[in-house]
Amino acid sequence: MSKATMDQLDIFYELSSALTDFDKIDLLGTGVGQEYLDELVRGAGEKHVKDLLTAAKKVGNSTANIRKDIWDHARFGPMARNIVLMWYLGSWYPLSKSWHKKNRPDVEPVPEHVLSAGAYQEALWAPTVGAHPRGAKPPGFGSWGEAAVIGGHDAEWVSEKRKRTTKRKAGK
Repeated sequence: MSKATMDQLDIFYELSSALTDFDKIDLLGTGVGQEYLDELVRGAGEKHVKDLLTAAKKVGNSTANIRKDIWDHARFGPMARNIVLMWYLGSWYPLSKSWHKKNRPDVEPVPEHVLSAGAYQEALWAPTVGAHPRGAKPPGFGSWGEAAVIGGHDAEWVSEKRKRTTKRKAGK
């Protein structure tokens, strides 16, 4: 699977969408899906990734089935969790030693690393929390003049809420 077929990449995006709770179109827009699939193959092995994608195609996007047949699966679960980590953090984290011992005993685990500058910039943690990755995708000139919005509330509301909570905890 040196270069994934369009069908394999499509299944990877469908699975990624189900695992991350981001729409497939949003994931496609990042431009890093092929890179993530290639890294998964490098870290978990072509056979295991093909088997995962075959299982994902059978399961579809039923949350219950994904949990039972992929997330909780001894071989596929760690791979699925790494897919989530790649999308949200833009980094690869090694599969566990026990996973490697059982599934790829002849191969040294791929060490932890940031996948690429693009992966760092497109990591899903940033839009999830309404921020931008440090040093990349700045919010724009003059944005510092706008009040911050946290959880749908402006900074003044958050500050007042924090003061009330602090007073209550202090018994005042």
